[in-house]
Amino acid sequence: FKTKWELHMASDDFDSAIATCSLFNRLYPDSPLVDEALMGIARIRLDNREYHEALRVLRQILALPKSQAKPEAQFRVAEATETANAARSDGREAAIQQYKLCAERYPDSPFAGQSLAKLVDYHVEMKDFAQANELLEQIFQDHPDAVFLDAQGTLLRAHPSVSAIYARVCRGFGKRVSSSEVAAAVRDLWAEFNASPEGRAAGYDTSDEATKQWWAGFNSRVFRRLE
Repeated sequence: FKTKWELHMASDDFDSAIATCSLFNRLYPDSPLVDEALMGIARIRLDNREYHEALRVLRQILALPKSQAKPEAQFRVAEATETANAARSDGREAAIQQYKLCAERYPDSPFAGQSLAKLVDYHVEMKDFAQANELLEQIFQDHPDAVFLDAQGTLLRAHPSVSAIYARVCRGFGKRVSSSEVAAAVRDLWAEFNASPEGRAAGYDTSDEATKQWWAGFNSRVFRRLE
């Protein structure tokens, strides 16, 4: 069944792919592949901009007793809610609540960091900079390789990852460290540096020079920790 619906999807025969997934779910309702089949249907619906149908399927995944697909399903619910209700005045707020649920219910999933980034973007737009900064600190502490915002509010993902970039610089100076060691150092020092007089002072000045000084101070602490 899995091979069959994948072949249908590869050939853009979405109706047949959905029919195959649906048949599998009826024949094997207790199979651990049910959530994968449902997610396959949801992805097709999303690709076809059938957001309300996609939401119905995604909520079926969330209602399953056990499913490894729940974090992604919750994140896709938020995305679909945001897109489907873009024209409504309250549409963004409804989506933000769904992103918040994703971050809270599935904090260890890769979708938690992406959800928090969406929340940061929202609070920046609302000019609630205190809340945005608090969420950014949470991202750096709990999701150091997640999606971030640049100065223009554009969502970015570092590639290579933040940890890999630090590790590469360390190797250039003859120090070999793993990405996991870097991630732990960045997570711990982010909170520590922001609480220091140097970090707090720099946080109130958004000029280019102050930003460079802030990162120079933070990076020096990271590299000293990794020595």
